[in-house]
Amino acid sequence: MKKLIRELLPLVIMCAMMLYTLAVIIFTEVSMQYQHYMALMLITVCWATFYISRNAFRYMMLLTLVLGLMNVMYFTPYMSSAAFRISIGSGAENQPRLWKGIQPESFLLLFVYVFVGDISMLRRITNLVRRPEPSPEEAEQETQHKVQFWKKKFASKSEEELNNIINQPDRFLPEAREAAKELVNEELRMKNEGGPV
Repeated sequence: MKKLIRELLPLVIMCAMMLYTLAVIIFTEVSMQYQHYMALMLITVCWATFYISRNAFRYMMLLTLVLGLMNVMYFTPYMSSAAFRISIGSGAENQPRLWKGIQPESFLLLFVYVFVGDISMLRRITNLVRRPEPSPEEAEQETQHKVQFWKKKFASKSEEELNNIINQPDRFLPEAREAAKELVNEELRMKNEGGPV
């Protein structure tokens, strides 16, 4: 139930904003723009996809919020925008400037949706940024490198301490336990051969 509420929270807020917008349009002299029609259409599509396919719903919500963020559609009666300016060149008066405005309401809804509402969407976004999975050979090489690191670290430990490390899987990393096992095996081999311990 909590997941359902988290997923629907931005959509319910958008619906409330659109109801307020429609009330302002009906009872005042504000005219309805094509951006309002787009917002109504996409909110309706979001509700439909929620009942048809949750996966499609997540992407439709993201699309709707991004389009609202870029002022392609409005959830509010008036275009509200927080603008920022990027100057290209030396900043002289005749140099071109790029103005871009974003809707603060859509930004907040997008923030709520990505970071609070849909945790799986946050995971998908971080997976796009995360480095790719290493090949099996690279993973094995990295594991061996870690084992060698732990072997150097545990070289001065006694056999009893190494056995404690081996017998506590919840406390030590698998690579550390593997290094301790290798050190114990090396000590046993040295004892069996009669060499110095």
